[in-house]
Amino acid sequence: MNRSNIKKLTFTGVLIGIFVVLGSYLSVNAYNIKITFQNLPLFIGAILYGPIEGFVIGFIGMFICQLLSPYGFTYTTFLWCMPQATAGAILGFVMKKYGIKVENSPRFWILIIIMHLIITVLNTIVIYMDSKIMGYYSFVYVFGSFVVRVLTSIVVGVIYACILPIMLRIIKSFIQ
Repeated sequence: MNRSNIKKLTFTGVLIGIFVVLGSYLSVNAYNIKITFQNLPLFIGAILYGPIEGFVIGFIGMFICQLLSPYGFTYTTFLWCMPQATAGAILGFVMKKYGIKVENSPRFWILIIIMHLIITVLNTIVIYMDSKIMGYYSFVYVFGSFVVRVLTSIVVGVIYACILPIMLRIIKSFIQ
């Protein structure tokens, strides 16, 4: 294994660890709304390394978060990993395929906000599926806070779009 692969693997592991800390210990949960910055390391990994690392960070990070949650491992644990894993893969793919520049370009802003909305929509689908499988379905529980969740997602997406260019510039100087 060459030096650049070791650096990439190591930094991917660090991003997974940050994802877990932000998602499990530094988040605000109210009803079925979660305000967290756990997707920041996911987005950083997907932008720097591409779709495979984006998927891995999202999947493994969310899997560990699920194990650390009060619910632990259940029938639906892998479902809960898919929104972040999917978003990481899509973001990494789009950034590489279309060569979107991070430096405060409108395309970058739109992409980051859309990715955060995709996570919110996929999480809502997972809440629906989980509630049906586990037997606690309620329309109000699953969809009652959807508008608030979307608005929160847009605000957090804007915050990400503002701080990611700065963070990526600093991170690139350390990992190059």
